[in-house]
Amino acid sequence: MPRSRLLASLASLCATLLALNGSAARAQSSARRVAAPDSLAVLRRARDAQRDFEQTRRANLPYGPDDSNGRCEERIGRYCYWYQPSSDPALRESEIVEQARERLLRDLAAASGRLPGDGWITGQLVHYLTEYGRADLAVIRAQRCRATRWWCDALEGLARHMAHDYEGADDAFGRALREMPEAQRCAWTDLAPLLGDGARLYRALPCAERDSVRERIWWLARPLYSRPGNDLRTEHYARHTMALLLEDAETADGVPGGADTRKLVVRFGWPTHWSQSFDRLGRLEPPRILGHEPSPSFWLFPVPALAEPWADVTELHWDPAMERPPTRYAPPYAAGFAPIERVQFARFRRSDTTLTIAAFDLTPDSVFGTRPADVRLAVARDPTTPVAVARASPSRPLGVLAVRSPWRPAVLSLEAVGVDTPWVARRRAMAPPDPGGLPPIMSDILLFAPGDVLPESLEAALPAALGAPVVPAG
Repeated sequence: MPRSRLLASLASLCATLLALNGSAARAQSSARRVAAPDSLAVLRRARDAQRDFEQTRRANLPYGPDDSNGRCEERIGRYCYWYQPSSDPALRESEIVEQARERLLRDLAAASGRLPGDGWITGQLVHYLTEYGRADLAVIRAQRCRATRWWCDALEGLARHMAHDYEGADDAFGRALREMPEAQRCAWTDLAPLLGDGARLYRALPCAERDSVRERIWWLARPLYSRPGNDLRTEHYARHTMALLLEDAETADGVPGGADTRKLVVRFGWPTHWSQSFDRLGRLEPPRILGHEPSPSFWLFPVPALAEPWADVTELHWDPAMERPPTRYAPPYAAGFAPIERVQFARFRRSDTTLTIAAFDLTPDSVFGTRPADVRLAVARDPTTPVAVARASPSRPLGVLAVRSPWRPAVLSLEAVGVDTPWVARRRAMAPPDPGGLPPIMSDILLFAPGDVLPESLEAALPAALGAPVVPAG
């Protein structure tokens, strides 16, 4: 499981923390500047309750091994990050911590009822409701928020993302981005830390000119075209929202949030549970606190994410299992993200529409060879045009899917999601552009296994289409 580890003692760090982002801090504290004395007392009690909970959690952290083996894949300020996927049931919270969180939620709910215009109180209530698994209630609380408008919308986006309502989260974050100050929006929409080698070209663009480039990157990085919403994009904005919540509150590791915390959260997510290492018995210094982000996690951006205008688009590819990527994301629906090896794509011109074919064979897949899968073919034109999708029967590992679109697809994506297991497989390809941007004259070639009589139409040939564009020798 991904880990983030504190590098230095708390005492030596406090003097080096960077200042909070001004506009973000004001978003959470705007109501407090004009608060009456009784309102300040409500806020003070809420902050005391939040601090008491985190101190209780820290005092009751489960012990676990420090499985870094001395390695540090990346050093981000005060933290050392390494990726080690695991699922250790021994790291579950104690009953003491669960009861303390319930008390905190009651205190925050009461404070929010008295001060609905305080962004800090509402933000922490949304934070701990989602942590408690009650994202549905967090959405309601965010909608009742009366603090700075963009901050309330960002909280709703966080809550909807955690409720797996990715379309709703996209809408909420879109409102927040339109309403927030320009400097804040530029920081939130900066994709350079996530792009690896593509960061150089991206950073060369002024913030105002990045919009179309950014939307294309998000479009190509979308985990599943066949499902509503873009959960990778909403995860990104949820991370920015969570980073602000952590900056102005007591934390599980006892270290105030800073610029390095924000970088770590934006790139790799925030910890969903914590542990303390037991490999330092007999030593004087306190045990290290380990943050565990969701896992397994993957690299879902296209490679290259940003290319020169003359580059061949068909060379673009995806590598979810990339070693040491610049960012990671763990979709809650995917314990695995495998490639579909055997698939044949073909596009056929039909009057003013395009018929896209995908013949597939999932039998070599270690999971879908024997388990049912919801298989869909999605074709996309551009970031603004709705995706066209066709669906196959979940009981067959072999088949042919066809989807008709009123435009020539640019991206073809065959996607399989487990019916009874959290497993995902996909095959995604960029279609070559038509020469000179002219309307297509010819269709693609479809390979099929001939019978005694050759088919006279495409429809007659589809049942015999090969599940891969490669014919064995002989």
